[in-house]
Amino acid sequence: MPYREFGGMPAHPKAGKDCVKCGLCAKRCPAGAIPTERPDTTDPEKCITCMRCVAVCPKKARSLPAPMLLASKTMLSVKAAGYKKPQTFL
Repeated sequence: MPYREFGGMPAHPKAGKDCVKCGLCAKRCPAGAIPTERPDTTDPEKCITCMRCVAVCPKKARSLPAPMLLASKTMLSVKAAGYKKPQTFL
């Protein structure tokens, strides 16, 4: 099928100043994008932006950069606004 080329995600979660380097995000990252020895960093080549590190952080120290978070919220609110009739693709 003529699928579009996936160019990756434009932003990845980052650790903020509240990060205590507990390593829980590194242990739970399904892509192995957070090194155990430096859990306050993220390898953008490996990160799939699944947001698991954000969900498991006990200090809530990981998040997307503010401009990307705002852009995502805006895009989702536009796409989710109003009822959309179901479509069938053959």
